[in-house]
Amino acid sequence: MASQINLIPVKLNNGSKWEADELTKLGIKDISAALGEIDVTATGENYQILYNNLSSSFKQAYKSSELDGDAKTQVGN
Repeated sequence: MASQINLIPVKLNNGSKWEADELTKLGIKDISAALGEIDVTATGENYQILYNNLSSSFKQAYKSSELDGDAKTQVGN
């Protein structure tokens, strides 16, 4: 039986980008750096390590973010 994923739709900030605090920006920068290090010849094991690193970086960025309300919800999207 497949698991169900409940997706929250991305919501724009009245057509503008959401503001982000410095901690969130640093977290996103870490995630972007990890994505830039992808090895196209990597094995499944390498991708699992990448997933774990990205997941950890995202959780840390989300947790340390000082945003609230819709802005924080959209970081999760």
